[in-house]
Order: sequence, then C-alpha cells, then structure tokens
Amino acid sequence: MYGYAGCELPYYFFPTPIETKAERQAAIGHLEREFGMDTEDYQYFTSLGEPHTVPVTKTRSSKRKGGLDWYLYRERILRAKIFPFLFSQMSRRHELLYFLEDGAPSHTKDYNIAEALDNGFERIRLPPCSPDLNPIEQVWNYIKARVKARIGWNYQDGTIRTIVVDEWQHLSVEYINNLILSMPCRLAAVIAAEGGNDFPG
Repeated sequence: MYGYAGCELPYYFFPTPIETKAERQAAIGHLEREFGMDTEDYQYFTSLGEPHTVPVTKTRSSKRKGGLDWYLYRERILRAKIFPFLFSQMSRRHELLYFLEDGAPSHTKDYNIAEALDNGFERIRLPPCSPDLNPIEQVWNYIKARVKARIGWNYQDGTIRTIVVDEWQHLSVEYINNLILSMPCRLAAVIAAEGGNDFPG
C-alpha cells in the first residue's frame, strides 16, 4: 500500500492513549450498553431459529497500568482508523484486503478477533518469535537509529513525533519495495530455522 494517496503516514502511529478518570468510567457504561444490545440481537435471532453468538460481558483488566488495552485498541485504532481505511480501500480496489497484526495482547483479544471477522476482514497473524516475517520491524529499527543519530535519547515531549514523521516521510519507495520483495527469502529462512528468527533489532 506504500505510495497510495492517504498512506503518507503509518496508520499505526497514534498519540499515547491516555484515559482520564471520566473516560474510564464512560467506557464501563459503554460496555454495559453494548452487552444489552448484543443480548437483544441474540434473543431476536434465536427466536427466528437462527444461530447467533451468545453475548458475553466484555471486561477490562482492573490491574492495567495505562497503555493500550483491547478496548482502547478497538475504539481508537480499529474502529477509528484501520476499519475505515480498509473499507475505503476495498471500495476503491474491489478486492479482498488483509491486515497484519503481531501478537500484542490488545490484538489477540477474542473480542477484537470476532469484530474483525464480523466485518469481513481477513487478518494475518504473525507466529511468535518471528519478527522476520514483518518487514516493518526493519523500518522501525532504521527510524530508531536515525532518531538516535539526530538527537540521541535526550528529547522533549512532542519532539519525538515530529522527528519520526520526518524520517518516515523521507523513506524511499525503493527501500520499502525492497523490503516487500524480500518476503520469499524471509519465509524460506524462517521455515529453515523452524520458526526461530535472527532479527537484529
């Protein structure tokens, strides 16, 4: 997708998902209402004799220390960014698109897996311990090296985003395409290593 209009920035580069106390409380109410709607759907479809997923009460861990959990990933990234992008590309290109995720807990939560499938999206899961299968890892490694070369690790809040975006925008199409074309060799190497990896990052 690199080089297409609207793809100048990585779609996974988002501000830190900080929640206020009010937002956390609102999320509880949101999930309760969602469960109520799921229950109504279940009762309706089963009354028609049609199979339907049994609703569950979706919960968030009480031990989370901030950061990106399954709920924030769904609300602020999947629903807000990734799904709309995939819908727009599918309408333009008239073909099935796949999106790739690593094994981060927010990605593997069954709630989000079910939602992606319900929307008709094909997900590609990376096996554990094989970042070689994801060329973007080399891009991040390169950008981190460029950031360190420019400012070391002494940066102020807000500076890092500007620098990362600048480095991203200066990546050449040739560099990205070469990483994509390396996939057959990567697959062969991972198979030969029986699932291990030699990624230096």
